[in-house]
Amino acid sequence: MKHSEYRNGLSDAATINSEEELRVRLRQILEGYITPRTVFYTRKEAGELLRCGKTKTFELIKKNELEKAKQGTRTLVTKASVDALIAKMMMEGGHASSAH
Repeated sequence: MKHSEYRNGLSDAATINSEEELRVRLRQILEGYITPRTVFYTRKEAGELLRCGKTKTFELIKKNELEKAKQGTRTLVTKASVDALIAKMMMEGGHASSAH
């Protein structure tokens, strides 16, 4: 899956340029104006959405802050866990590297 294949929700986060735009997008999702279609992200996509690198993404999975699912030999990250971590980070005013 690539960002270009998604149509709504956080899936087009590559076009989000500021924290305020992200807050607006999350509010739209939570209020039902945008319906996310994505259920899983690759580890790379999850890291891009969280604006963190490969190592930090692995750490977040290991700490169970991101929920993983297997598809054959591929490890995917659930969209719900990415959304939950983004919401948590916004509440704490931090970013992925400050998540505990």
